[in-house]
Amino acid sequence: MNVAQGNRENMEGAHGNWTDGEVARASSEVLRKYGDLLDVEYHGPREHTPMRVEERAAQFSPFQALTGYGAAVEETARLTQPLVELTPERQEEINEGLRLIARQLQEHPRQYATARLTYFLEDERKEGGEYLTRTLSVKRLDTYEKCVVTDLGERIPMDHIFDLETGQTR
Repeated sequence: MNVAQGNRENMEGAHGNWTDGEVARASSEVLRKYGDLLDVEYHGPREHTPMRVEERAAQFSPFQALTGYGAAVEETARLTQPLVELTPERQEEINEGLRLIARQLQEHPRQYATARLTYFLEDERKEGGEYLTRTLSVKRLDTYEKCVVTDLGERIPMDHIFDLETGQTR
């Protein structure tokens, strides 16, 4: 395809149907003005290193006027659960499991008691939290602060325990 043919296609797309005479005049005008540049090889600016493609793309990315707005919407949409109040019977079952763990730790002071706990973990950012079920190694029961202390130093409030299954000492 020569320059005149390329120009004709561009002009037809932009200006509808041009006559052959109009295309020829426009093509000769383009060649007269810019013909000396058609075969010149461009090497880019010599005083600047070429910009990486990622940096160029960032220049044209959409402007985000409200920085953090998306994160705020996600945080608002994130659901939490309320802390469930246990019945006295259920609380007594958990207390019995905690007494069994205390007995295991007392009988085997250099070992940890294994327990599968379902407990409420409070959310740090909003009201409520989530229930987690984990098998933990219990290091000790802190009766002063009323919490279960794991071998990793985690402290689980006893009044946040929803379910408890005791295991062996190790």
